[in-house]
Order: sequence, then C-alpha cells, then structure tokens
Amino acid sequence: MPNASANDSLHLPILQAASQSLKNTFEQMVFVPVTVGEPVEKADGNPTGSISGTIGLTGTYNGGPAELRAKLSLIFSDELAMRIFRGMMMMDETTPVEMAELRDVVGELTNMTAGGAKTILSGAGFKLSLSLPSVAVGHDHYLGATPGIAFSKVVPVTFKESVFYFEVSIS
Repeated sequence: MPNASANDSLHLPILQAASQSLKNTFEQMVFVPVTVGEPVEKADGNPTGSISGTIGLTGTYNGGPAELRAKLSLIFSDELAMRIFRGMMMMDETTPVEMAELRDVVGELTNMTAGGAKTILSGAGFKLSLSLPSVAVGHDHYLGATPGIAFSKVVPVTFKESVFYFEVSIS
C-alpha cells in the first residue's frame, strides 16, 4: 500500500487532468461542451445513478517507488445517457435506445476520459496503465469507496440543462 502522504500532492493534477479530459471527450465525441463544477468530498450514499462506468488507473509518478492507484467513474441517469447516445449517433430524440447501447456508450466515454487523462498526465511525469472499463446498471445505485482511499472527490458536470457526475478516488 502506498504512503498516502507521499501521493497527496498528486491528487490535484490527477483531478485536473480528468476534468480536462472529460471536457475534451464531450466536445469531440458528443459535440456538446460540458461545464465541470467544483469537486466535493464523496459522501456515503451520494451521488446515485442508473448507469455508471468505472475504470482503474495504476502506476507511478516520476519513477518514484510509491504506486498510485486511482479510480475514475462517470455516473448518469438513464434519461441523460440516452440523450447523450442519441446525440452522438445523430438520432431523433424519440428513437428507442437499447440497454446494451447505453452500456457501450457509457463504457466508451469512461474509457476515453481516462485515456485522455492518462495522456495529459504522461506529460507531467506520470506513468500509468488503465484497466478495462466496467459498467454498472441499476436504478439509484451507489458506487462505494474502495478501502484505503486517501482522496475521493465527486464533481458535478452540467450537460445542457442536466447534471451527471464524475468521481475520482486515489490511494
């Protein structure tokens, strides 16, 4: 287990890279800019969603001995995930969307956001690897914090008039 205090100064650059990558991903893939809000401490039970994508990042900073472990999650309501999917596919707003399509788009948006953050961070001395994204589906599900987390922030993201969340947890 890494020494949390050794990694404390790395939390902000990781959060900033994830925020920038999320903005880039939505502008390039969904064709809609998003507004990233102020991060707040993750609280038990919040936020909840109907579909979420999660991906892990592991690695080091400037070749240091402390291993970084981070988790990035995007959390959406079904309705918003459907709106995003339809926008990406240039579909009419009444076109039905299958759950498999929602899972795919949430997994891909999560993967692209984490991949973009990894690219940004690589230029700042981080050497990171990504896990495969996982997608959870279920009405009002909550993503619990992993044991050993030293830093866990929730960030509201405004997409048109709706809000979804991304979380960054680091140990």
